Amino acid sequence: MQIEFLWKQAKRKSDIRLKYDLWKKSVDIVYGTEGADEFLFIEHTYLTIISKAIAYISLFDTLPIPKGQELLNGKPFKDSSVFGVVEDDFFSWIAFCNEGNDLIRQIASHIKRFDFSTIEADILKGLYEGLIRQEQRHKLGEYYTPDWLAEKICREIIKKPLEYRIIDPSCGSGTFLFHSIKLLIETAKKQGVSNKKIINLICEKIAGIDIHPVAVIFSRITYLLAMLEEIKIKKDRPDDVIVPIYLGDSLQWSKDEVLGQYNLRIEVPEDKNTGAKRRELLFPQSICQKTGEFDKVVTKMIKFAELHKEQSVFEAWFKKQSTDECEYKTLSNTYQNLLELQKEDRNHIWGYVARNLTRPIWLSSEKQKADVVIGNPPWLKFNSMNKKMQKKFKSECRNTLLLGKKANSSKFQTSQDISTYFFIMSAHLYMREKGTLAFVLPYGVINGKHHSKFRDGHFQIAGNYMDIKIKKAWAFDSRVKHLFKIPSCVLFSERRRETEKAIPEKIITFIGVLPQKNASLKEADKILSSENKI
Repeated sequence: MQIEFLWKQAKRKSDIRLKYDLWKKSVDIVYGTEGADEFLFIEHTYLTIISKAIAYISLFDTLPIPKGQELLNGKPFKDSSVFGVVEDDFFSWIAFCNEGNDLIRQIASHIKRFDFSTIEADILKGLYEGLIRQEQRHKLGEYYTPDWLAEKICREIIKKPLEYRIIDPSCGSGTFLFHSIKLLIETAKKQGVSNKKIINLICEKIAGIDIHPVAVIFSRITYLLAMLEEIKIKKDRPDDVIVPIYLGDSLQWSKDEVLGQYNLRIEVPEDKNTGAKRRELLFPQSICQKTGEFDKVVTKMIKFAELHKEQSVFEAWFKKQSTDECEYKTLSNTYQNLLELQKEDRNHIWGYVARNLTRPIWLSSEKQKADVVIGNPPWLKFNSMNKKMQKKFKSECRNTLLLGKKANSSKFQTSQDISTYFFIMSAHLYMREKGTLAFVLPYGVINGKHHSKFRDGHFQIAGNYMDIKIKKAWAFDSRVKHLFKIPSCVLFSERRRETEKAIPEKIITFIGVLPQKNASLKEADKILSSENKI
């Protein structure tokens, strides 16, 4: 493979090796494994080129293919005032290789033969599933939701598409976001809403987070394709279109308490080849929750560092922006670390990393929380996690009362997965007090003994209690074929009063054999029959 040949040459460079290290850390952290390797990175680079080519060709179908570097860094999009779809990221390294630009354009030219103007589903999910081995995806807890099920859930829970704010904290390739957008557009057009307002509503109301770098790229492009017809109407389009999909830690495990204050901690890995040491970049939560101010500060920090400005220069500038002593001290130390990274030629990626990682903190602020939290969280099992993640997960399960004393049992080690913990943290962080949450989960959540504490619906987070009621449950047991590799369910939930029951009295169980996993909703509704279970 030509990309593999280019990688062998490029990986000697410090800044490119840093991008690889950060990519590997993201994949390893979120899935609790250490299986990410150079071959997977090369596969992800190839997937990125294809997906960004699809994005460019879809929006700029009448224009020639640009330079490879511009295709990967998103310059045509920025020039057209469409932001957050394509940007410089971990996989842009290939554009800086001698033959890289030609290879990128060659791949894009092949993609241009296809028509993406009438997309009715999340097509990038199929691309990922086709190129990344199934056993590898399932080991990582990746079970991608078929479009018919995502659409069915969206239509069930999004009762007011023009009013509800929607967040998918594990958005994957963007399937739930795609159908949320399509539902909003369908409703808006029936009511005669202008094209400009439709786009504004989409970008204001529908957001996603994922920690998988390729998933985020796919999701951003899926988001674009969902509103492609509207985006192309330039005469009735907002001045700026900003796609709100972020590469971040939805569980916020990278948020640490330091001296009574919460900081976002970004770890900079060491470089054994050059002797560059491991560092930390800290950003106070107070500034992370103000995205405009945060972006301004980070942009200035990066610019000053590139110009090799002394620490005192940044401090003088920041004192004019804020009087917060905690912010001043923390950011001053962070700037000094950025200066050192600049000297080591490892400073180019941090604006991208920091902006994305702060967004989950921003989305969990009271004003940004959602009326509907929706999605399919990772189903990663405890015995597939590395020891560090197992220790963290056990501690979190005890703290949240998710498993009680069972957090130390051998049964916990073999049976428990992260999906229920992801469920309760998503409800806590991103759901409004009167909001609803709908997640696709393993079937065992309904009746497994090791999930009994979860079904009690009583949790504790940061010293405060949170009670969850499952309003409705859809069950897809072994009698449903061509869905997931293992039986599954969908739980529709909300906060409850202590006097209410946590679980529904009835569960709707579906039965039937679909012609294929990617059936349409019309086909699925026709084939699947349902029965109520007590």
